[in-house]
Amino acid sequence: LSNLLSLVYSEALLTTRADCGSILLLDFNRAEDESPKIRFQVGDTAGRILNPMVRQALDTGIPLNVPDTSQHDLVLPHEDIASLLVVPVRYQNRAAGLIILHSRSKNCFDQDAVDIALSLADQVAVAFGNALQYEEQLNRSALLKRELDTLAKLFQVAPLLRSNQPLEEILSVIAKAIQEITPFQAVVISL
Repeated sequence: LSNLLSLVYSEALLTTRADCGSILLLDFNRAEDESPKIRFQVGDTAGRILNPMVRQALDTGIPLNVPDTSQHDLVLPHEDIASLLVVPVRYQNRAAGLIILHSRSKNCFDQDAVDIALSLADQVAVAFGNALQYEEQLNRSALLKRELDTLAKLFQVAPLLRSNQPLEEILSVIAKAIQEITPFQAVVISL
C-alpha cells in the first residue's frame, strides 16, 4: 500500500501541477460520528489539516477547489499555499481518506486537475479496499490457527477421558491443555 500510495502521490503532483500535498487514509473502523484519525499518510505532514472546509469535503464526498486561499480563513500546513485542492477518497460510500494538493500559484487547479485527482482518488480507494481485505484475511487466518490449535489440544486430551487414569491426573492434563491454548497463566479446576 505504501509504495502504491507514493506512486499515486507522485502522479498527482505531476499531472495536476501541484507543488506539494498529501494523501491521507483514515481509520476505517471508526464510528461514523467519531472524529477521523489518520492511519496512513504520504507527502506533507497533515498537522491540523481537517479544518471545517476540508472536513466538509470529507463528509460530503464533494471535492473542494480553493483557487485563492487568502480569501478564506483556513489553517494550512505551511505558509506559501496560494491554492488548494481537496479530493475525498470514498470506500463503500464512507470517507476513507483525502488527496490534498497545494500550489504556490493562485488558480492552479482547473477542472482537468479536479477530474485527474478524482480518478486518482478512485485508485486509492481500490488500493485501500484491497489492503482492508488483506488485513481481514490475516486476522481470519490467525483466528483459524488458534481454533485449530485448540482442537488439536482437545484431541490430545480426549483419549485420557476414556482411560483408567486417576481423576487428578486427567484434570491436570486438561488444565495444562487449557493453559497452552489460552492466554491464561494458571488454570484451576475445582470439584
